[in-house]
Amino acid sequence: MIYPENFESKIGFDKIRQLLAAKCLSNLGEERVESMAFSSDDIFIIESLSQTDEFIRIIREEDDFPTNHFLDVRQSLAGIKVEGTWIDESNLFDLRRSLQTIKEIVSFLKKEEEENTPYPYLYKLAGEVTVFPQLISRIDNILDKFGRIKDNASAELSKAYGMGKTVFTLGGESMWNKYHMLISDILNNCQLHTMDAYFKLAISPCSIFSIEEKSSLYYSIQQNYTNPALSSKGLKSFKHELRLFFMPGNWRFEWTNELYHGNDRSVNTAYFSDASCGYKNKSFDINLMLDNIFGTKEYDRYVVTGEYMQQTINRLRPREILVKVGFYL
Repeated sequence: MIYPENFESKIGFDKIRQLLAAKCLSNLGEERVESMAFSSDDIFIIESLSQTDEFIRIIREEDDFPTNHFLDVRQSLAGIKVEGTWIDESNLFDLRRSLQTIKEIVSFLKKEEEENTPYPYLYKLAGEVTVFPQLISRIDNILDKFGRIKDNASAELSKAYGMGKTVFTLGGESMWNKYHMLISDILNNCQLHTMDAYFKLAISPCSIFSIEEKSSLYYSIQQNYTNPALSSKGLKSFKHELRLFFMPGNWRFEWTNELYHGNDRSVNTAYFSDASCGYKNKSFDINLMLDNIFGTKEYDRYVVTGEYMQQTINRLRPREILVKVGFYL
């Protein structure tokens, strides 16, 4: 505790604090100046004075120290902590420029080896800073140099940032697995073939509305080369997903529909429909989620053979209402 409480104004340091705050390039610096306090720790005082002396020399002697884009992105980052939220185009560009400035400052201070650096105290300080070059590169894949969404950015980003885009995607994979199975004391040569393929269409006709559709096919067949009669028929299962987004202002409405079916007649067709509504501002966000509001409640498998009859019923996703509230401190 400093005594008396007006000690700072008595020695004129309040004026120095005001002068320092006026020279700050962002509110981040202003907050740091405001938090400065007197200290009796001699090690801390020596390190702080040495850092100040080194930076004064940088200002006087160096021309290429980065001084642009000291941006406060804490609020926009806090806004995407909640799952399902997103960062808008301008804030993403601010984040990219801020990360680039941090990276350049660290590179400037560490361009010499530690034993040769003219700024050993700032070198040590920079060693505690984490840079994210992969994140910068990822943002560069999304935004151009002016901070606008690139034409080849994904449809999901186009939806989030309000860009009118249409993207069509195809993908898939196929795998063969050979193995042996012991059946009636006979070693059978077998092979399992699986294939997964999908196509996806995303359309954002305007800044507040977008549609995404994805259909997937999963195919599997087990072949027995020793006894072909034991080979299974090929099974195909399909999944179709349709999602609609409506995002006026700070509101976000989402409707998701899922349909599952296949050629395995022992399994019933399943359909699910979820809806959500959310509101977000700088202080809080609230989300109302309705899960499986109408659709399939049970998974029913019915198998009849010459030896037995089996029916299996499993409860699927429950119908439920969830409310999620988040606050940004």
